[in-house]
Amino acid sequence: YKSFSFYGSGEQRENFSFVLTESDGSKRFGYVRRFLTNDGPEAYCILSANPSFELFSTILDAVEERRKASSTAVFTFLRAVLASSFPLPGEEIQVQVISVTSNKPDVYVLKNCANNDYLLSYVTFAPLFQSLDIASILYLFSAMLCERRIIICSQKLSTLSSCINGLMALLQPMTWQYIFIPILPYRLLDYCSAPMPFFVGVLESSLPRLQSLSLEDEVIIVHVDRNQFIRKPSFKSVLPTTLINNLKSELEPLKRKEKLDRSTDLIIAQNFLKFHTAVLGNYPQYLTQDEFDMQKFIKNSPSECQKLLNEMSQ
Repeated sequence: YKSFSFYGSGEQRENFSFVLTESDGSKRFGYVRRFLTNDGPEAYCILSANPSFELFSTILDAVEERRKASSTAVFTFLRAVLASSFPLPGEEIQVQVISVTSNKPDVYVLKNCANNDYLLSYVTFAPLFQSLDIASILYLFSAMLCERRIIICSQKLSTLSSCINGLMALLQPMTWQYIFIPILPYRLLDYCSAPMPFFVGVLESSLPRLQSLSLEDEVIIVHVDRNQFIRKPSFKSVLPTTLINNLKSELEPLKRKEKLDRSTDLIIAQNFLKFHTAVLGNYPQYLTQDEFDMQKFIKNSPSECQKLLNEMSQ
């Protein structure tokens, strides 16, 4: 994880996350805050099996603030956090430590979001929608649903991390099941030659090396800073026309807003959830005990959804 924490674009302060996939398919989430101190650049990395981005962001905020006093103040706080029980979904805990500014102890409230509410606790769609046009976002959305090979590129780690997390959030309540490396270090670029679906992020500095690799024809590369596809295979769209037009009509006005706030994030998430519900919402009717009748489900779905469902079932 050290190579992830200090790998980057040279920004003085960056906040980003990454995911480590174990051999059994389980995931560990990494949360990194990197900033300059009087002693030079430092990176603080938290690894956890819990995708509670809001909670760990709160911890890293406290770490950065206490580091202004000393590294001792940081580790005093972190020891207190580790000694506390991890809050259950929807619960919060209080951590008290010696203050570095007053005689009273500092009290930190750490909250773990309920169930899947963590999604919008850390995802902001603003970087994604400010970087790419709606057509490009929907092209990538379709590519993710069809499990293509996708590479996202940016000059900054923070932008890269935010855009990839935003794209992944569009799949909710589904999750990506293949290789997922939001920040792929230079020395691991050969992963992009993998024959199976993958979703990875690379820094702009890795592009020359990336483009020298022998990549599969269907690999997609998009540079989010430029709103430009470096490689854009022409796949025949399988997205339901009516549903995708409705989605476009809801998203276009949001794209024109000067500022995207948390209420906008919720609207975006709700609209993509409506799309998934329209396509997949009646699947429980085809569950019998531990079996799912995929063919019957597809056959009885709206005709314009069947191409997408056939593609997703392969």
